[in-house]
Amino acid sequence: MNPVKIILADSQILFKEGIRSVLNNASDYTIVNSVDAKDELFSILNNPHPDSLLIIDPSQLNGFKPIHLRELINLFNAAKILVLTSNAGRDNILQILTTGINHFLLKTCTANELLNALNAIIYNEKYLCREAIEVLLEKNISSSVIKNPEQPHLTKKETEIIQWIARGMTTKEIAAHCFLSIHTVNTHRKNIFRKLEVNNTSELVMFAVKKGIVDTTEYYI
Repeated sequence: MNPVKIILADSQILFKEGIRSVLNNASDYTIVNSVDAKDELFSILNNPHPDSLLIIDPSQLNGFKPIHLRELINLFNAAKILVLTSNAGRDNILQILTTGINHFLLKTCTANELLNALNAIIYNEKYLCREAIEVLLEKNISSSVIKNPEQPHLTKKETEIIQWIARGMTTKEIAAHCFLSIHTVNTHRKNIFRKLEVNNTSELVMFAVKKGIVDTTEYYI
Protein backbone atom coordinates (compact mmCIF):
# COMPACT_ATOMS: atom_id res chain seq x y z
CA MET A 1 0.00 0.00 0.00
CA ASN A 2 1.38 3.40 -1.00
CA PRO A 3 1.82 6.00 1.76
CA VAL A 4 -1.00 8.52 2.15
CA LYS A 5 0.03 11.92 0.79
CA ILE A 6 -0.06 14.85 3.20
CA ILE A 7 -0.11 18.59 2.47
CA LEU A 8 1.10 20.49 5.54
CA ALA A 9 0.12 24.15 5.93
CA ASP A 10 1.71 25.92 8.90
CA SER A 11 4.31 28.66 9.29
CA GLN A 12 5.95 27.19 12.41
CA ILE A 13 9.08 25.47 11.12
CA LEU A 14 9.95 23.54 14.27
CA PHE A 15 6.38 22.28 14.59
CA LYS A 16 6.38 21.08 10.98
CA GLU A 17 9.61 19.20 11.58
CA GLY A 18 7.95 17.49 14.53
CA ILE A 19 4.98 16.45 12.37
CA ARG A 20 7.35 15.20 9.69
CA SER A 21 9.18 13.08 12.27
CA VAL A 22 5.95 11.54 13.58
CA LEU A 23 4.72 10.71 10.08
CA ASN A 24 8.08 9.31 8.96
CA ASN A 25 8.07 6.97 11.95
CA ALA A 26 4.55 5.85 11.09
CA SER A 27 5.63 5.04 7.50
CA ASP A 28 2.00 5.12 6.32
CA TYR A 29 2.17 8.81 5.43
CA THR A 30 4.41 11.08 3.41
CA ILE A 31 4.47 14.89 3.23
CA VAL A 32 4.38 15.91 -0.42
CA ASN A 33 3.94 19.68 0.09
CA SER A 34 4.78 22.01 2.97
CA VAL A 35 3.64 25.64 2.83
CA ASP A 36 3.61 28.58 5.23
CA ALA A 37 1.28 31.06 3.48
CA LYS A 38 -2.32 31.15 2.23
CA ASP A 39 -1.48 32.14 -1.34
CA GLU A 40 1.01 29.30 -1.67
CA LEU A 41 -1.52 26.81 -0.32
CA PHE A 42 -4.33 27.97 -2.59
CA SER A 43 -1.99 27.87 -5.59
CA ILE A 44 -1.23 24.22 -4.84
CA LEU A 45 -4.89 23.36 -4.28
CA ASN A 46 -5.93 24.82 -7.62
CA ASN A 47 -4.71 21.50 -9.02
CA PRO A 48 -6.67 18.38 -7.99
CA HIS A 49 -5.27 16.33 -5.10
CA PRO A 50 -7.78 13.46 -4.83
CA ASP A 51 -5.48 11.19 -2.83
CA SER A 52 -4.08 13.77 -0.42
CA LEU A 53 -4.99 14.92 3.09
CA LEU A 54 -4.48 18.46 4.36
CA ILE A 55 -3.18 19.31 7.83
CA ILE A 56 -3.61 23.02 8.54
CA ASP A 57 -3.36 25.48 11.41
CA PRO A 58 -5.48 28.44 10.21
CA SER A 59 -4.06 30.62 12.99
CA GLN A 60 -0.45 29.98 11.93
CA LEU A 61 -0.71 30.24 8.14
CA ASN A 62 0.53 33.61 6.86
CA GLY A 63 -2.26 35.63 5.27
CA PHE A 64 -4.97 33.17 6.29
CA LYS A 65 -8.05 34.56 8.04
CA PRO A 66 -11.21 32.84 9.34
CA ILE A 67 -13.16 34.01 6.29
CA HIS A 68 -10.84 31.92 4.11
CA LEU A 69 -12.01 28.63 5.64
CA ARG A 70 -15.04 28.32 3.38
CA GLU A 71 -12.96 29.30 0.37
CA LEU A 72 -10.54 26.54 1.35
CA ILE A 73 -13.36 23.99 1.51
CA ASN A 74 -14.43 24.97 -2.00
CA LEU A 75 -10.95 24.03 -3.20
CA PHE A 76 -10.38 20.95 -1.05
CA ASN A 77 -12.77 18.31 0.25
CA ALA A 78 -13.65 19.20 3.87
CA ALA A 79 -13.72 15.48 4.72
CA LYS A 80 -9.98 15.33 4.03
CA ILE A 81 -8.96 18.34 6.14
CA LEU A 82 -7.48 18.06 9.62
CA VAL A 83 -7.29 21.31 11.56
CA LEU A 84 -4.39 21.05 14.00
CA THR A 85 -4.18 24.32 15.88
CA SER A 86 -2.83 26.01 19.00
CA ASN A 87 -5.94 28.19 19.29
CA ALA A 88 -8.00 26.45 21.98
CA GLY A 89 -10.63 29.19 22.25
CA ARG A 90 -14.21 27.92 22.35
CA ASP A 91 -15.38 30.43 19.74
CA ASN A 92 -12.54 29.41 17.43
CA ILE A 93 -13.39 25.72 17.72
CA LEU A 94 -17.09 26.36 17.05
CA GLN A 95 -16.29 28.62 14.10
CA ILE A 96 -14.17 25.90 12.50
CA LEU A 97 -16.71 23.13 13.11
CA THR A 98 -19.57 25.16 11.63
CA THR A 99 -17.75 25.31 8.27
CA GLY A 100 -18.21 21.55 7.88
CA ILE A 101 -14.77 20.44 9.04
CA ASN A 102 -15.10 17.30 11.18
CA HIS A 103 -11.48 16.61 12.12
CA PHE A 104 -10.00 18.84 14.80
CA LEU A 105 -6.96 18.56 17.07
CA LEU A 106 -5.20 20.92 19.43
CA LYS A 107 -1.41 21.11 19.29
CA THR A 108 -1.25 19.79 22.84
CA CYS A 109 -2.25 16.38 21.45
CA THR A 110 0.00 13.32 21.41
CA ALA A 111 1.53 11.66 18.36
CA ASN A 112 -0.97 8.82 18.75
CA GLU A 113 -3.88 11.26 18.66
CA LEU A 114 -2.54 12.74 15.43
CA LEU A 115 -2.31 9.30 13.83
CA ASN A 116 -5.79 8.40 15.12
CA ALA A 117 -7.19 11.57 13.57
CA LEU A 118 -5.57 10.80 10.20
CA ASN A 119 -6.93 7.25 10.33
CA ALA A 120 -10.38 8.67 11.06
CA ILE A 121 -10.19 10.72 7.86
CA ILE A 122 -9.19 7.66 5.84
CA TYR A 123 -12.13 5.66 7.21
CA ASN A 124 -14.62 8.55 6.83
CA GLU A 125 -15.06 8.98 10.58
CA LYS A 126 -15.18 12.17 12.62
CA TYR A 127 -12.42 13.12 15.03
CA LEU A 128 -12.63 15.82 17.67
CA CYS A 129 -9.97 15.52 20.35
CA ARG A 130 -11.07 15.05 23.94
CA GLU A 131 -9.51 18.35 25.02
CA ALA A 132 -11.55 20.25 22.43
CA ILE A 133 -14.72 18.53 23.60
CA GLU A 134 -13.92 19.55 27.17
CA VAL A 135 -13.40 23.17 26.08
CA LEU A 136 -16.77 23.17 24.33
CA LEU A 137 -18.52 21.71 27.35
CA GLU A 138 -16.93 24.06 29.90
CA LYS A 139 -19.68 26.61 29.33
CA ASN A 140 -23.35 26.01 28.74
CA ILE A 141 -24.17 25.98 25.07
CA SER A 142 -26.75 28.74 25.33
CA SER A 143 -28.32 30.93 27.97
CA SER A 144 -31.37 28.66 27.86
CA VAL A 145 -29.36 25.90 29.49
CA ILE A 146 -28.64 28.21 32.41
CA LYS A 147 -32.24 29.40 32.69
CA ASN A 148 -33.72 25.93 32.27
CA PRO A 149 -31.37 23.16 33.39
CA GLU A 150 -34.01 20.50 32.65
CA GLN A 151 -33.78 18.92 29.22
CA PRO A 152 -36.69 20.11 27.04
CA HIS A 153 -39.10 17.36 26.03
CA LEU A 154 -38.00 15.77 22.78
CA THR A 155 -39.99 13.19 20.89
CA LYS A 156 -38.41 9.84 20.06
CA LYS A 157 -38.14 10.90 16.42
CA GLU A 158 -36.52 14.24 17.31
CA THR A 159 -33.95 12.45 19.47
CA GLU A 160 -33.22 10.05 16.61
CA ILE A 161 -32.77 12.92 14.16
CA ILE A 162 -30.38 14.69 16.55
CA GLN A 163 -28.27 11.53 16.60
CA TRP A 164 -28.17 11.36 12.80
CA ILE A 165 -27.28 15.06 12.58
CA ALA A 166 -24.45 14.43 15.04
CA ARG A 167 -23.12 11.72 12.74
CA GLY A 168 -22.85 14.30 9.97
CA MET A 169 -25.80 13.18 7.86
CA THR A 170 -27.47 15.73 5.59
CA THR A 171 -31.21 16.41 5.63
CA LYS A 172 -31.58 14.40 2.43
CA GLU A 173 -29.67 11.46 3.89
CA ILE A 174 -31.71 11.53 7.11
CA ALA A 175 -34.93 11.61 5.10
CA ALA A 176 -33.89 8.55 3.08
CA HIS A 177 -32.67 6.67 6.15
CA CYS A 178 -35.81 7.36 8.20
CA PHE A 179 -38.25 7.02 5.27
CA LEU A 180 -39.42 10.59 5.71
CA SER A 181 -39.84 13.49 3.31
CA ILE A 182 -37.21 16.22 3.27
CA HIS A 183 -39.93 18.66 4.34
CA THR A 184 -40.73 16.53 7.40
CA VAL A 185 -37.07 16.32 8.42
CA ASN A 186 -36.70 20.09 8.03
CA THR A 187 -39.77 20.57 10.23
CA HIS A 188 -38.24 18.31 12.89
CA ARG A 189 -34.97 20.27 12.68
CA LYS A 190 -36.78 23.58 13.18
CA ASN A 191 -38.67 22.19 16.17
CA ILE A 192 -35.46 20.80 17.68
CA PHE A 193 -33.62 24.11 17.31
CA ARG A 194 -36.60 25.97 18.78
CA LYS A 195 -36.97 23.64 21.78
CA LEU A 196 -33.25 23.62 22.60
CA GLU A 197 -32.78 27.31 21.72
CA VAL A 198 -29.61 26.60 19.76
CA ASN A 199 -28.51 28.57 16.71
CA ASN A 200 -26.49 26.10 14.64
CA THR A 201 -25.52 22.46 14.24
CA SER A 202 -22.39 22.73 16.38
CA GLU A 203 -24.37 24.13 19.32
CA LEU A 204 -26.94 21.37 18.83
CA VAL A 205 -24.30 18.64 18.87
CA MET A 206 -22.53 20.03 21.92
CA PHE A 207 -25.85 20.31 23.76
CA ALA A 208 -26.61 16.71 22.82
CA VAL A 209 -23.21 15.55 24.07
CA LYS A 210 -23.65 17.45 27.34
CA LYS A 211 -27.10 15.93 27.93
CA GLY A 212 -26.05 12.41 26.96
CA ILE A 213 -28.18 12.30 23.80
CA VAL A 214 -24.98 11.70 21.84
CA ASP A 215 -21.96 9.82 23.14
CA THR A 216 -18.62 11.65 22.96
CA THR A 217 -17.17 8.53 21.31
CA GLU A 218 -18.95 9.71 18.17
CA TYR A 219 -16.28 12.41 17.99
CA TYR A 220 -13.05 10.69 18.82
CA ILE A 221 -11.49 7.24 18.59
